[in-house]
Order: sequence, then structure tokens, then C-alpha cells
Amino acid sequence: MRLTAMIVSALWVLAGPVQADEFRHHMDLCGTQGAGQQQADSCTWLLQSDRLNEDGMALALANRSEVLFKLGHKSAAASDMREAMQYEPWTRITLNNRALGNLRVGNHEWALADANRLISIAPDNARSHFVRGIVHEEMYRFDEALADYEQVLRLEPDLQGIHSRLGELHYLLDNHEASEGYYNEHLRRWPDDPKVLALRGLLFAELGRTDAALLDLDRSIGLDPGSHQAFGTRGSIHRKHKRLDQALADLNRAISIDPQWAYPRYERGLTHRAMGQVELALEDFNNAILLDPESYDAYFERGRIMQDWGNIQLAVEEYDRYVELAASPKQQAAHANKAADYLATGPKRFPEPALRYARMAIELDPDTLRYLITLADALTVAGRPDDAIALYEKLMQQSDIMVSTYQLFLNMNGAYDGPMHGRYSKQMRDALHDFVRKGCPLDPHGCG
Repeated sequence: MRLTAMIVSALWVLAGPVQADEFRHHMDLCGTQGAGQQQADSCTWLLQSDRLNEDGMALALANRSEVLFKLGHKSAAASDMREAMQYEPWTRITLNNRALGNLRVGNHEWALADANRLISIAPDNARSHFVRGIVHEEMYRFDEALADYEQVLRLEPDLQGIHSRLGELHYLLDNHEASEGYYNEHLRRWPDDPKVLALRGLLFAELGRTDAALLDLDRSIGLDPGSHQAFGTRGSIHRKHKRLDQALADLNRAISIDPQWAYPRYERGLTHRAMGQVELALEDFNNAILLDPESYDAYFERGRIMQDWGNIQLAVEEYDRYVELAASPKQQAAHANKAADYLATGPKRFPEPALRYARMAIELDPDTLRYLITLADALTVAGRPDDAIALYEKLMQQSDIMVSTYQLFLNMNGAYDGPMHGRYSKQMRDALHDFVRKGCPLDPHGCG
């Protein structure tokens, strides 16, 4: 925050024209973001000058606290912030800074307490609700964050950043239509915002609207050649479309811009794996996990490599972590099923852990039919064809879609050449029984 000359007289009493320039010099440095130790030293000089009134003391303490925090002196920063809290009218500023500071170091409950106090002081201030929304979002309390951001819209609909924040939150909640609407509204107001163009490009990529995604991402990079998110997302699109050299170039660029970002390391690992460079892929997955220990997809990919190498003990450790990191029981079920499916159908198959993960998925989410298919596949490769056949037949009685799916699988593997009429015929039943008794799971790989 840079204070103007107009504010000088309101914040401190100058001792005459000779000292005025010196005061202004330290005032400017104390209020200049990013000045580091010089900023802290100028704030200290002002605080020791005995010339500041209470408002000036509060502002200088708040500024020095923020600098000290960034320099790693957390205890001194907290002390300054506590002292700054004694003054008015800067209480809102200090509460805001302390809430966000606590958030950065993971003190979520303290951050929330400050955010709540901020709202009690200024209930009609949009920025107060904005700060609490950020705190709630970081605490994974998404419904409460959504309520906070919607209150911001009611109080100050033109506040820059609120539409993009709502777009990001709805994206996390898989409300893709709402997410797109908020991104569109932000870009209507600020059409040259490279960050939000990159975010909308990510959304379009996930929705399969590849051309629209690439338009946004190319434009984001044109506006900001340092847009690591745009390069990372564009690299992912190229990988999914088998443009592996282009993918590698974009992902390398994303990593060079932000070496601490785990996502492009993970994506580059997938790219290296697709190129047959498994050792390089493993190195990328390892680095992704070092940078973000909650990068659950990297654990799954590392588990697949261990399984393919025949090291089932290490593979299971990776899959266990992949399941543990899921955000909800439903997601845990999906992760367990994915692990079970690869254990039952991968190049090297391990029936016992496949059965364990398949049963885990069903316990967590008994209503998803495809998890029963995975269990049947696991039973097949475990040498229990009668149990697998009983489960397959139960599924076929429940769903015509399942009948058509099994017909397709059997056709792909040369075990059935009947018509695709959506009925469970005797010919299909005989083919299914023969196929399963050979130990072949009903997946596109069949008996491998």
C-alpha cells in the first residue's frame, strides 16, 4: 500500500520542513509491497520516531507484520499484528491480513475466527465476506464458501475477482454450467484476464470442447507468456490427443515457469509413459508427490508401474494411499474400483488384492453397477468362475445395457458372434460361461 502525501498529515505529525522529506521517504518504503527488509526497516524507523499517531502506528505495524511473515519471522509478525489490532480504524485491515496469514500457514480455525470477527465489525462490507469465503474454501467447507461469495455478489456485484472465484468453486463442485457462466461474466467485464482465460480453458478441456479450450489457452499465453497454468493445461490436451512431442514441450515450459507446481510433473509422467519411457515417468510421478503429497493420481500411476514390474507389495502401498486421499466415500469407492480393475485386467494380474479393492468399492458405494462388474472380473482371474458367472447373470437380469456391454466384450474377444439385440440369449450365456471358465475377465483386454 503506497500512502499519498495527502495522507501524511493525517497519520503523523511532521517536525518541520527539514524532517519532512525523511519521513516521506520512510513512509513510502514502509507502504511499498515487495520491498522486503528495506520495507520492514522503514516501518521500524517510523515506529521509533515518536511522531506517529494511533492510525499511523496501526498501519506501520500491519505492514511490518506482513513483511516479517514473508521473511519467515512468524513470531515477530504475530506480535506486530497483535499490537496493531489495538488501534482503530485499521482493525479491519489487520484482521484481514491476519486471517490470510493464518490461512497461509494452515491455522484454519484461527483464520476463520478472524474472518468471523471481520464480518461482525463490517457485516455489509463485501470484502469481509470475500475473505471468509476464501477461508471456508481452503477448509473444504464449500457450501459455506458458496454462501459467502453469493453474499459478496449481493453487496458488491462489481467487485473484481468474485465471478472468477465463483467459477473456480463451481468447477470444484462439478457444477460445470454454473462455472462457465461465472467465467463468462468475468471475461465480459475483463476480457484480457489471462488467468481466467486459462481457467475457462481448463473447464472446456474437461468438457471435451477441445477447440474452445485451445482458443482460450492460446490467448492466455499470448497475453501472458508466463502463464504456467495455460501451458500445463494445453500440454494435457496435446497428451490426450496423442500429440506427445507438443505435450512435452508445453509441460516442460510449465515446469520451467513454476518448478513447484506438481500437476505438470504428473502430466509429463503420463506423457513419458505413453512414449514408453517408464523410468522417466516414474521420476516425474515421484517429483509430483514430493511437491504435493496429496497428488493422489500420481500414487495410482506409481502403483501401476510397480504392478507392471511385478512388485505387488509396493503397488498395493501406492493404491492404498490413492484410496486414502480421496475426498469423500464416493470418491474412495471410485479409486478402489480403479485399483481393482487394473489389478484384475492389467498385463500382470493379482487376484487377491483385486478382490479386496473391488469389495471395498461396493461397500462404499453399493449402487454403482460397474463396481459389480469389476468384482466379477476379479472373481474370474481368482479362479472362481462359478461365483463370477452367478454375478454376471444377476447383472444381466438387472440391466439391458449390461447385456449389450457383455455382448460387445465377447465379440471383441472372439467368444461370441451372435446378434447385438439386447437380450440375454442361450447362445450368449454359453459363450459367457466358456469365456469366464477360461479365466478371462470381461474387459476389452479379455485374456490379454
